[in-house]
Amino acid sequence: MLMKIEKVPVEKISIHDRIREEYGDMETLKSSIRKYGLLNPIIIDSEYRLIAGGRRLKAVRDLGFSTIEASILDEQNNLVKFDLEMQENLVRKDFTEQEINKSIVMKKRLLRKPFFVRVLAAVKRFFRSIASFFKKK
Repeated sequence: MLMKIEKVPVEKISIHDRIREEYGDMETLKSSIRKYGLLNPIIIDSEYRLIAGGRRLKAVRDLGFSTIEASILDEQNNLVKFDLEMQENLVRKDFTEQEINKSIVMKKRLLRKPFFVRVLAAVKRFFRSIASFFKKK
């Protein structure tokens, strides 16, 4: 089973016999694609039929993209194509509550200014307060 990744015109991709019927909240995905681009290519067959990545395809269509990165599957066996769609949607794991909490702590740490920057700001505030004290007198 060979796959090559190419930029494919969005309008060439067709959707047939998909398992997923509910796309869910698309705004979060569209926001992510706007900010970071498409993180993972969709999977299509050599006839440009969607195999996996329906939500990503819908999001880029909604956003007006003209092309999308796609892994093009060189496989004609419909059972393999079906299994790929199932694998992409089933073989994944959501973050646990503990992992989500850990991610919040990590992001706060990344957003926090480095120690020396905070110290420098405190020193500046100290000298400004001293200067303003002498200006009053």
